[in-house]
Amino acid sequence: MKLSEWLHKEQKTPADIAAAIGVGIRTAYRLASGERRPKCDSTMQKIFILTEGQVTANDFYNIKT
Repeated sequence: MKLSEWLHKEQKTPADIAAAIGVGIRTAYRLASGERRPKCDSTMQKIFILTEGQVTANDFYNIKT
């Protein structure tokens, strides 16, 4: 699931993600839009945990499992 899909489903905003995973709001917007991918494993891990495994690293690279 894309991060933007998760945000819509959970009725969250990129600002909510920014606060939860410790990135700037602009970075969170870029992650949600697909303009940017998480640069470090810890950020991806935080997204994975926040979304309860619904958003994975593969979702940022359009890899189907």
